[in-house]
Amino acid sequence: MIIRHDLDPKLYLLADNQYPSVFNFFGTDGLGTLISSRWAITAAHTAKNIPSSHQVLIAEKRYSIEQVVLHPDFQGSKPQDAQNDIALVELIEPVLGVEPIIPYQHDDELGQVATFVGRGDFGTGRTGIEKSDGLLRMATNRVERVDEQWIVFRFDEPPETTELEGVSGIGDSGGPALIKTEAGLFIAGISSWQDDDEQGQYGLYGVWEYYARVSKYIDWISDTTNLIY
Repeated sequence: MIIRHDLDPKLYLLADNQYPSVFNFFGTDGLGTLISSRWAITAAHTAKNIPSSHQVLIAEKRYSIEQVVLHPDFQGSKPQDAQNDIALVELIEPVLGVEPIIPYQHDDELGQVATFVGRGDFGTGRTGIEKSDGLLRMATNRVERVDEQWIVFRFDEPPETTELEGVSGIGDSGGPALIKTEAGLFIAGISSWQDDDEQGQYGLYGVWEYYARVSKYIDWISDTTNLIY
């Protein structure tokens, strides 16, 4: 996570057992999130690099992957050209004792504050990436724009920010943007890419970050997994 420069970095740290439904794909530089006991959601540009024999570690137990399903209309030769950057991963056996995070189904994401979770590169909005330490962190950001594919965030410089403002670091691809409602916690976005052309460096203040808009893919998710939402 790339965070505000003016806060104690410890405020962004999480314990390793927080958000157990969010996990790393070893060696593929990305994350997945359980949406049921056997299915996880991630970015297609992350999922396409998952080897067929891959295992993941969830709540200190290893699980083998049954199949990886990229969205049929995924395109992603370059991050800025990404289209339909979303994928599903089925596990061979169900994950027990971990609460999945249900996909968000509504179209009211604009203006809501989301929480990001990941173990990617660390830095601040003034320095960009500083290091990679594998620690679990969170950050918040407000949805600035939405369209048919994306929910879009801007990394604002203090004081005009959310309390724990931040954006994803390299290695957080496929990670979740979580929205909390009275009904619980939902996954509204999947980390895809940053438009850092103007800043010239990943993660600086002013960068725009694009997350695949989960609510627009509910039918595809249901058809692929046979899960009913």
